Amino acid sequence: MRHRQQHTGFTLIELVVSALLTSMMMTAILGIVWSTLKQTQQLQRDESRQSSPAALTRQLRMDFINARGMQVDANGVTLHGFLSREPSGRAISLRAGRVQYALRKVNGKRLLARTIDGNKWEPLWIGFGALSIDPLAFTERDEDTLPLAETGGLPEIPESFRVTIRNDDGTIIWKEVIHHHES
Repeated sequence: MRHRQQHTGFTLIELVVSALLTSMMMTAILGIVWSTLKQTQQLQRDESRQSSPAALTRQLRMDFINARGMQVDANGVTLHGFLSREPSGRAISLRAGRVQYALRKVNGKRLLARTIDGNKWEPLWIGFGALSIDPLAFTERDEDTLPLAETGGLPEIPESFRVTIRNDDGTIIWKEVIHHHES
C-alpha cells in the first residue's frame, strides 16, 4: 500500500482567492471611511455656518457698545473707541483703537470683513449682503462733547440705533437695537 504524503500549506488558487477577497474587503472599508469623512466635513461646515452668526453678532455688539465714534459709509462702518485687541488673546485692551467693518470681494464672493487699526482684514461672514445702521436717538450734549481723542475724529455714536445685517439673498442675519452706554 502506498501512502500519500500530505503537504501543509495553501494551493495557488486558495492564495489568489484570499487575495481577491482581501482586496474587496479593503475597497469596501475604504469606501465607508471615505463616506464617513465626507459626512463629517459637511457637518463641520454646517456647524461653523450656524455658529458664525452668533460669533459675528457677539463681536459686533461688543464693538458697538465700546465705541465712542462711528462713521457709516456705503461699504460698512468705522468705529473708534476702546476696541483694540491684544495680539495674544484678542482681549479688549484699554487703549483707544479703530475698527472697520466693510464689504470685501474675494474670488467673486461678497464677505463682511473686519480690520483693527488698519491691519490685516479678518473675514467674518461669507455671502454678506448689506449692513444698515439707523440712528434712533442722539444724546443731547451742549458743552459735554467727547474729546477728539475718544471719538478719533469721527462723529459721536448715537445713544440708540438699530443695526441690520443681511445675507446676500436678503435674509436678515442680525437685527438689534443697541442702547449705547452713556459716557
